[in-house]
Amino acid sequence: MRKTKTIPVVIVVFLLCVSTFSTLHADGIPEIPEIPEIPVESVTLDREQVDLAIGDTLQLIATVLPEDATNQELIWTSDDEAIATVADGLVTTVALGETIIRVTTVDGLFEAQCRVRVLTEVPVTGMTLGETEAYMFPGESRQLQAIFEPDTASNQNVSWVSADESIVSVTEEGLITVLADEGQTEIFATSEDGGFTASCVVSIQGTQLVVTSQYTMDRENGLIWGLERVTTGSIFRKKMGNRPEHIVFQNLAGEDYNAVIGTGTKVLLRAGDGTVQDELTVVVSGDVNGDGLITISDYTLIRLDILGVMPLDPGFFRAADINQDGVISITDYTHIRLDILRLEPLSAEVYTPAPISNPKTDQFVKHALAQLSKPYVFGTQGPNTYDCSGYVYYCLYQAGLRAGFYRATADTYSKWSSWLLVEKEDLRPGDLMFYISDEDPTVIGHVGIYLGNGYHIHASSSNGCVLICPFEAWYDTNFSHGRRVWT
Repeated sequence: MRKTKTIPVVIVVFLLCVSTFSTLHADGIPEIPEIPEIPVESVTLDREQVDLAIGDTLQLIATVLPEDATNQELIWTSDDEAIATVADGLVTTVALGETIIRVTTVDGLFEAQCRVRVLTEVPVTGMTLGETEAYMFPGESRQLQAIFEPDTASNQNVSWVSADESIVSVTEEGLITVLADEGQTEIFATSEDGGFTASCVVSIQGTQLVVTSQYTMDRENGLIWGLERVTTGSIFRKKMGNRPEHIVFQNLAGEDYNAVIGTGTKVLLRAGDGTVQDELTVVVSGDVNGDGLITISDYTLIRLDILGVMPLDPGFFRAADINQDGVISITDYTHIRLDILRLEPLSAEVYTPAPISNPKTDQFVKHALAQLSKPYVFGTQGPNTYDCSGYVYYCLYQAGLRAGFYRATADTYSKWSSWLLVEKEDLRPGDLMFYISDEDPTVIGHVGIYLGNGYHIHASSSNGCVLICPFEAWYDTNFSHGRRVWT
């Protein structure tokens, strides 16, 4: 029998890769495919016209599009260097007069220009303050900023006055300091050139966290509880009696505006200068592992505590003591199991929409709410885990959408012309909401369901579950459009 030689698998794979993905040089070394160049399409400047005084400098900012264009080299020129010169966008005035500063791309020769007028002195034409309202705490200081029109005005001197120095003082530089424990006053700024006036009303805040009737506070132990399941930072702030910008979370993921608050989260009342005025620790009934959800993990931890196998951390005792009888028992364990089964919820849902007239849409929203707090897992479509488009697919399917309907991506669903296109101001409960991807603004990267009154529900990868959020911050900024399935 004739013997055959066996070629090692590694060599076979290498040869297949070489033959498939590249050509060879004469010396046998694979060629690396060339990366195609991305051409420049346009260039713009941050100013079209500016007034400067003799001897002033100003940095012009050029923006080349697309941002990833291969050759972003620029050529800067001045039509009259006797009046103003330019180097790498830095304009320097030389003499009275007017000239044009031009920037030209080497690739494509696209051009943008800025008209520069050089005056003996640039007058102030208006003035405002960086903030017209300031909410501050006793002893806190803050620097107020005067904003001039134009920003190149020659004389930017300002005089500052407090309407009541016993409440808030102000220095010649505009540094304000709260001197009283309560009250309100106004700070006035007047420009030396032109006598323009602007003001800021300063209100003094209390130094303690203030809970609403919905939440309960235990000052002795520094606790706050009564939060619903899957409460986000944004929802919590709105339900407190303090200014939302003063409430921050010490150990919430990056103080994320839309992160879920769990047992053990530190809520801080913090001044603008970083001073902490007050602090409380959150307790979410049933959330024993601190993720803000109520899942099988929580009742497992309670059961292990009851069996003496793994005692609970003392900080999570109140979250595990569901019936508030001072002991952890099988009763608490049972309450959590009934909640997970949706038989006897521990708390009300975060948001319940008003009745919806269309029965299909009503069923769709009810199915969506029934999935609240279930885990996010990429590529899944229920009934126990979801990604964003899988969540929408599952709920629509359960509501009766069948013919011609299939599982697709958020980007694909966003283009379904059989579903009515809806603008932001026309959203109704049950409408699908599509969001632009952070990585690629030409692609829809996320989808949710509008609930009405500024709330939406979605499967969130960043929070790891299905949750309800206010339609604000990132969601408002990245919102593209809506779609109405049943009209």
